[in-house]
Amino acid sequence: MPHRSARTSQSVSSCSLHANDVDTWVVEGAPAPFELLWANLRLTGQERRRRGLVLWAAFVAMTLFFMIPVAAVQVGNRDRVAMLVPTSGALMHQVGAC
Repeated sequence: MPHRSARTSQSVSSCSLHANDVDTWVVEGAPAPFELLWANLRLTGQERRRRGLVLWAAFVAMTLFFMIPVAAVQVGNRDRVAMLVPTSGALMHQVGAC
């Protein structure tokens, strides 16, 4: 790749817009130094991928061992809820839960 001057790089980058409508551009200032997590800047690509996999594993585990059982218990209890609160039966049918 040939070496480009700063002027050439600026010219090329100014021509590569993401949207032609200037009103749709979202520009934010850079974060202040105290807002940065400086320790994260040292992470290698491999470490970032490893941490991402750990987060996905935690999400899957939480889904399997928390969300699914809770949903199953709620589905099993909806008849009891309908008996205790008479108006809830009509609401559950309206929402489509039953």
